[in-house]
Amino acid sequence: GTESINGLPLVRVGRLKIEDVSDDDIVLLYRRSILVGAHAATVRLAREAVVRPSLADRIPAADAYQRMIAAERDPDKAQVLINAAREHSKANGQSTATWDLAELELYITTGHVNEARDMLTRIQRDHSNDPQVAAALYQLLYETGVIGDEQMGQPHSHARAAAPASATAG
Repeated sequence: GTESINGLPLVRVGRLKIEDVSDDDIVLLYRRSILVGAHAATVRLAREAVVRPSLADRIPAADAYQRMIAAERDPDKAQVLINAAREHSKANGQSTATWDLAELELYITTGHVNEARDMLTRIQRDHSNDPQVAAALYQLLYETGVIGDEQMGQPHSHARAAAPASATAG
């Protein structure tokens, strides 16, 4: 029951027979693992959350996928997770922008220049009307060193098309 789960050391989450753990306990452990930064436990619980429709309202799939992707060190496995997250969003009628940006970041950080360029084109094509996506894109390109300080204030002409007017205004 909940009493034993409450006191369960998070290092033991990996040994749980996770399919037998109640939704309430999964939520409790997930929140606790995030709070204390127990990444292995968080990932295991996130994996369970995305396959349990009963948890969708309490552990949003987008949050669970983001945590799994962030924890994944293998670029190929990260790509598989990004694709699964994208399909989940599509199936639920949600924007795939988060996952397109995650894939772009993966390509940039792993040095896949052509794939990064293709994904950038896709983001600009599919999400150009969303100012939040444009802002997140600029932030990503800045954080990964693709653009420098001078370009953050003065976008290049090819990037200007994807930027909202507010991002280019003084």
